[in-house]
Amino acid sequence: MSDPVIAREKNALYGRKEIASQADSKTALVLSSGGLFGAYQVGAWQYLAETSLQPDMVVGASVGALNGWAIAANANPAALADQWLHERTSRILTMRKKPGILAGYFEGKPLRDFAEEVFAQYQPVLDFGLVIVELPFLRSRLIRRHMVTADHLTATASIPVAMPTVAIGGKIFTDGGLLEDVPLWAAVEMGATKIVAIDAMHYEAPWWYRMGVSPMKMLAPGMRSGKKAQTLVIRPSTPLGPYSEAISWNRARIKEWLERGYEDAERAVAACPFFGAELASSAVTAASHRPAHYKAGQ
Repeated sequence: MSDPVIAREKNALYGRKEIASQADSKTALVLSSGGLFGAYQVGAWQYLAETSLQPDMVVGASVGALNGWAIAANANPAALADQWLHERTSRILTMRKKPGILAGYFEGKPLRDFAEEVFAQYQPVLDFGLVIVELPFLRSRLIRRHMVTADHLTATASIPVAMPTVAIGGKIFTDGGLLEDVPLWAAVEMGATKIVAIDAMHYEAPWWYRMGVSPMKMLAPGMRSGKKAQTLVIRPSTPLGPYSEAISWNRARIKEWLERGYEDAERAVAACPFFGAELASSAVTAASHRPAHYKAGQ
């Protein structure tokens, strides 16, 4: 027969180890690049916000950083969706009067104004990180919450070739999604052990974009890995549309992407072995209290 005192001490030890393990566990929400397909991320977050998911940090690249800055500040998901549906979002991508490869195809000021507005409106309460790419060395840089400025939010969303680069501290930076659509490595570097990623970069890329970006990825320094964390990736099962739609605002399409994000997140969570059961059950409870017309624009 086992000694009951020893058994209790073992159980207490295992219990302390389990508590310590839970305390060491950190969950990150990681948001990809994607231009106007970023609306899909907000739709997915609308579902995730109804579950018990409580990320310890938010990491984003490009449009994912803009969405992520607001989410890290506990912005209301429905309010974020409404912002995407508002026509003023269409002004962020304003075509230059004389577009070209050197000058870019879109004006830089509308994006800068929007980034400054987002930066001023929201102040993250969660740990936050964004990725930008330093030129000409093609190095991905992680910028943590307290170092982020409106310039960093502008730089990370400056679409390569299409928009001007951004100078910060004597260095030149461009879109954070240039080399990696979903910066899982940045979340791991920030201490994440579990990741819920929303990847909106499922689109029909034009040949000229593939020809331009692929060599850059080949020339870039070795990419860091995000494989050290358990990862759930929420992504569209089919492309959201052609690349042209990612840079041309259309309210009906934005609404469609918001709804697809919500639905895809619900399916992905239900099928996930390590997040699924807990999050899905909490979402069912939340759904019972949901207003009949919970989705934006209805």
